[in-house]
Amino acid sequence: MFCKHINAKIKHCFEQFRIDSFIVYFSLFVVSLLFLTFSSIEFTLTSSDNPIFSQATLEGVDVDKRVNMFYLLVFSACMAFCILYILSFLLFKILNLTSRQKNHLSIINVIGIFAVIATFIGLNSRSYAVILLIISLLLLILYSLFNKKPKLFSAFGKDTNINFILSSSILLFFGCTFLFNAYDCLYNNYPFVFLAIAVFVSAIYFFFHRFLSFNDSKINILLSSTAVLPFLAFLSFELYMFVNLNYNKFIDYKLLYLIVFGCILIFLFLFIILRKRNNYNTKKLLSVLIYPAIIINIILLTHYQVVIPQTEDMFELANPANAMMKIFAHHQIPFIDFMTSHMFNEQWTGILYNTIFGYNGGLDFMTYNFLNVLLLFLLSYHFFSNILGKSIYALLFLISFPFIITFLGNESFFVVLVFNAIMQLIKKQNIKNYFLLYVCIIALIIWRIDNGSTAIFSSLVFTPLLFFTTKTKWKFTPFLKATAIIAAVLLGAFAIAFIIRSPEYIFGNLQSAFHYISSNQAHGYAQLAYTYTHQFWIYHIFIPAIAVLSSLFIIYTIRKKTYTDKRSFFQLNASLFFFIVFIFNAQRGLVRHGFMEYAETFFTSTFFLAFILLGINLFHTINKSKRFIRFYASAFCLLLLLKFFPIENSNIMIQNAIVSPSIKNTDVLLKKDCIRSRVLKNDSFERAAFLDFKNFLDSNLSESQSFIDFSNTPMLYYYCQRTSPGYFCQNLQNTVDDYLQLQLLKHFDTRKFPVVVFSSYPLGWFDNTDGVSNIMRYYLIAEYIFTNYRPFAIINNKSIWTKKNTSFHWNISETDTLINNPPFFEYKKAAYYWGTHLTQTNAPFYQNVYYKILGNTNNQDKIKIPIPKQVSNIPNLFVLLSINTPHEKHTCCLQLKNQEHETGGFRFDLIKGKQDYAIRLSNNYFWHNSEIDTIIIEKNKETEIKAIKIIKDNRLENQTSDIYR
Repeated sequence: MFCKHINAKIKHCFEQFRIDSFIVYFSLFVVSLLFLTFSSIEFTLTSSDNPIFSQATLEGVDVDKRVNMFYLLVFSACMAFCILYILSFLLFKILNLTSRQKNHLSIINVIGIFAVIATFIGLNSRSYAVILLIISLLLLILYSLFNKKPKLFSAFGKDTNINFILSSSILLFFGCTFLFNAYDCLYNNYPFVFLAIAVFVSAIYFFFHRFLSFNDSKINILLSSTAVLPFLAFLSFELYMFVNLNYNKFIDYKLLYLIVFGCILIFLFLFIILRKRNNYNTKKLLSVLIYPAIIINIILLTHYQVVIPQTEDMFELANPANAMMKIFAHHQIPFIDFMTSHMFNEQWTGILYNTIFGYNGGLDFMTYNFLNVLLLFLLSYHFFSNILGKSIYALLFLISFPFIITFLGNESFFVVLVFNAIMQLIKKQNIKNYFLLYVCIIALIIWRIDNGSTAIFSSLVFTPLLFFTTKTKWKFTPFLKATAIIAAVLLGAFAIAFIIRSPEYIFGNLQSAFHYISSNQAHGYAQLAYTYTHQFWIYHIFIPAIAVLSSLFIIYTIRKKTYTDKRSFFQLNASLFFFIVFIFNAQRGLVRHGFMEYAETFFTSTFFLAFILLGINLFHTINKSKRFIRFYASAFCLLLLLKFFPIENSNIMIQNAIVSPSIKNTDVLLKKDCIRSRVLKNDSFERAAFLDFKNFLDSNLSESQSFIDFSNTPMLYYYCQRTSPGYFCQNLQNTVDDYLQLQLLKHFDTRKFPVVVFSSYPLGWFDNTDGVSNIMRYYLIAEYIFTNYRPFAIINNKSIWTKKNTSFHWNISETDTLINNPPFFEYKKAAYYWGTHLTQTNAPFYQNVYYKILGNTNNQDKIKIPIPKQVSNIPNLFVLLSINTPHEKHTCCLQLKNQEHETGGFRFDLIKGKQDYAIRLSNNYFWHNSEIDTIIIEKNKETEIKAIKIIKDNRLENQTSDIYR
C-alpha cells in the first residue's frame, strides 16, 4: 500500500509538472543572459607537464582548456536551465499568472533571447537584453500584485495602463540621456537608472490611482506628456544652435527643456481636474502618440547629432552638397536646372536646414540627414501595425529586430506608399483614389529614381492582378477622369517650367536625365561575383524562383478565397506586392551593387519581408501574441541562415540609444564659446584636400569664374564655392555616354572655366574607375582639355591645368611629371565594338581623312605605318583597322611614335572571324602637343592586317563656344 501511495504521489507531481512555453522562454532568456555575461573566457596556457612545440604552444593557448570549457559550458547551461525551469515553475505557480499575462511576458523574453543571440553573432544587444530582463521582472511584480489584491492594485490589471507605465519610463529614461549626456555614470549604471525610473512611474501611478482617486484615463493623459520629450530635446538643441549661429548669443537649452515640459505637465493636470469629464479613450494615444514618440526618440539618439565631425568624402557627398550650392548660391531649381543621382531623397533635408538657418557654404545641413531614417521608420510603423494587428508589436519589432534595415529592403520599402494607395483603390474606385495612386508614383520618381521605376512596374503588374484575384470590375470612368486631372497638372507644371526656362533647355535636361538613368552599361560590373559558389546560385536562382512560385500561390489563394480574414487578405497582398517589388528591384544587384561589392541586400531588397509575410499566414489559427513571436523568430532565423556576407561587429540601434547615443558629450561641445559651425573642422584634412587650391582660385579667378573637375572629385566645387558646370551635381561621373559628354561640353568656355583639375597626383581610384581611365571613358572631354589647356602645377595632390596662353600667379613647388609618361590604354574587346559601330554608322559627322590598303602582312610581327603631316595635326580622330586572325584569343598592340620616341599606345583583343577594330587615335596628350609621325602595330605573324582608315569625328566642331578657335 505504501508503494502504491508513493507512486500515486509521483504520478500526481509529474501530471502537475507540465511543459509551459512561457517558463521555457523565461528560463532560456535568463540562462542565455547569464551565459553571455560569463562568456569572456581566456584559454591562456599557464604551465605544461609535457611541453610540445606546436602552434598553440607558441601562441600560449591551452587547447585542452578550450575543449573542456566547451563541454563544461554545455553541461552547466543544461543544468542551469533545468534548475531554473523547476524554480520558475514553482514560483509562477504561486503567482498564478493568467494566460494573457504569460503571453505578454513571453514576447519580452523571446525578444531578449534573440537579443542575446544577436550579441553572440556580432550585433551587440547586451544592454538592451538587460533592460528587457528588468522589464520582465517588473511586469512579474506588477502582475503578481494585481493577482494577489486585484482591488488594491487594479491599476496594474489593464494592458493599456501597463503600456503607459513602461512607455513613459522609456521616454523619461531617454529624457535623462538628453539632460545628462556628458555623464558617464548614466551610461555605466543604465540598469539602475531605468529600474529607478520605472519603479517611480509605477509608484506615481499607484499613488494617483489609490490616494488621489484619479481614474486610469486621467493618469494616462498625464503620462502622455512624456511623448513631447523627444520633440523638446530636438527643438531645444536646434533653438540653441539657431540663436548661437545667427545672433552669437547663448540660451540654456536644458532649462528651456524643463520649463516647457513642466508647463505642458501643469496644463494637462489642470485640464483633467477642471474638466468634468471622467473617462477618456486613452488607448489610441498609445498608437498615435506614445509609440511614435519612442521611435522618434530612438532615431534622434542614434542618427541625430547637434555637431558633426568633418567628413573626408570627396565624391558621394557632392550630390547633396552641390545641390545646396546650386539652390541657395546660384538660385537654380531642382530637376529643372540640375539633378542629383538620388533625386529629392538627398536634397530635401538640406533644403529644410538651409531655409531655417540660412546658407553658409558649409556642411551643417548634414545634421538633418536623420530625417530620412525617421521617415522610413514611421512609415514602417504604420505598415506593421496593420500587418501584426497591434501597434505595440510594430514598435517592438522595429526597435529590437537586429536586421531591421535589411528586412525592410533599405530604401526600397518606400514603395509601400504605392501599395497602400492600390489597396485603398480596390476598396473604392473613385477619382480621389486613382489620383492618389498617380501622386504616389510621381512622388516616388521625384524622391528617388530607383524607387520610382520600381513603383511604376510593380503597380502595372500588381494592380491588374489585384483586380483579377478579387474579381473586382474595373471602373473606366473614374480612371479616365483621374488620368485627365493628373495630365492637366503635369501639363501645368511643364507650362510653368517653360515660362521660367526655354522648352529647348527643359527637354535637353530631360533627355540628359533619361540617358543617365538608362545607362546600366556605363557603370555595371563585367561579372556578378568573384567566385560563383553555391550561395551565389541560391541568391540568383533559388530566391527568384521562390518569389515567382510564391506569387503564383498567393494569386491562387486570393482568387479561391481560401484566406481566413481581412488581415490575412491584407498580408497576402502585401507579400505578393513585395515579391513583385523584389523582382523589379533586383536589377540594382545585377548591375553593380551585388556580390562584387560584398553586399547582397541590394539584390534581395524586399524578398525577406515578402516571404515572412507569406509565412505568417500559416499562423492564423493562433492568438496575436504567439503569432508575433513566430513572426519575429522566423524573420530572425531566415535572415541569419540566408545572410551570405559576414555580419560586421556593431551595436544594434537601440543598444546605441541606451549606452552610446549620438548626442553623447554634446554638452561638452556646446560649452565652447567659439562654435561658429555645426561641423567640427579638421584642419589637416582641409590643408591636404583643398585649401591651397581654393586660395589659388581666389587669387586668380573672378567670382563668376570656375574650373573643370576631370579628377572625379566633385566636392571641390562645393569646398571652393565655385559653379559646377552641367546638369548633374556629380558632373563627370554621371556623364555616361557620348551624348552627355557633348551636352557637358556645351557648358565649357575657357573664359569662364580657365582652370582644370585634371587628375589626382599620383593617380587614384577615381581617375581609373573600375579600371577604366577617365581619359578613355570621357574621351571627348579629355580631347577638349588636351586642346585648350596645359599642365600648370601640383596643388593639394591634384594635377592642375590652366588655359593656354594665360598667366596665373602661384608659387609653383611641384609640376606634373606623370603626364610626360607615354600613356598606354587597354581597350580589350572595346576596339571591336567601336569598330563595328563605326563601320555600320553612316553619320555625317564622321569624315574619312586617310585610307591605305596594306599589302601582305603575314609573317610580320610588326608593321610600321607613316602618318601624313596633314593628318597628325587633325584632332578628334579614330583609326579603323581591318584585321583577320586565325586565333581564338589574341591581342594586338598599336603604338604612336614621334621620331622614334614612344608617345603612347593601345592594346586590344582580336576576335576570330571579326575584322573591324577602332581606336580613338587622338585621345592622347602628345597627339595635341607634339608631331606624331608613325603608327606601329605589333601582332602575331599569322594575323593579317588588310587596311587602315583614319576617320575624323566632327561632332565637336560646334559643340563648344571656343573649341579649336
